Amino acid sequence: MSLAVVLSLEAVHEASLVFSVVFIVIWAGSAVVTINAQLLGAALSFFQTLCILGYCIFPLLLAASVNLFWRLLGDDRVRAVLSLLLVILCCGWSMRAVSAYLQDSTIPENRKSLVLFPVLLFYISLSWMVLIGSTASLTVQHYRTTP
Repeated sequence: MSLAVVLSLEAVHEASLVFSVVFIVIWAGSAVVTINAQLLGAALSFFQTLCILGYCIFPLLLAASVNLFWRLLGDDRVRAVLSLLLVILCCGWSMRAVSAYLQDSTIPENRKSLVLFPVLLFYISLSWMVLIGSTASLTVQHYRTTP
């Protein structure tokens, strides 16, 4: 929920829509990851998966918060490159954290990569939302200043 709040702070005019979309994506993504893990033989419940994925969203929350403060930087290109690098780093951190948690679960050894692939897609989609949220203000400012 914190990620939805921070991303809605970045979207001034569409705050309620952004909050709703992020909230729904997190819940639906958790459901898809849980169903996939259960079909592959893991003994994970929905709320257990939701807690693991929610805990591992913290690096993306950190990236969204830092991007919120980087609006004070003057050069838009530097801010865009820094945002991209930060989001990629935090997505990797999230995947590393969730894979460490799932190592201890009862997933068969030959199916762990199949369980982690939807998790990777889930974090890439959230990372994309963080990146779009941080660079959307750049586009709006560019179009406002261009005659």
